[in-house]
Amino acid sequence: MREGTIADATLIAAAPSTRNRDGKRDPEMHQSKKGNDWHFGIKAHVGVDLATGLVHSVVGTRQCF
Repeated sequence: MREGTIADATLIAAAPSTRNRDGKRDPEMHQSKKGNDWHFGIKAHVGVDLATGLVHSVVGTRQCF
């Protein structure tokens, strides 16, 4: 393989605490399961050019997977 894109997803953690002024969690963040562990945060999808190693796209999603 000499050309293409490498795609990867990673979880960006957020504090699940409700100890704030509003008493609520961040509405942009959700729970995701990775293996047998649950994480609270947002998922970042990163696209990297295979030849140069440069990042060409980053997208954050809050979907539960």
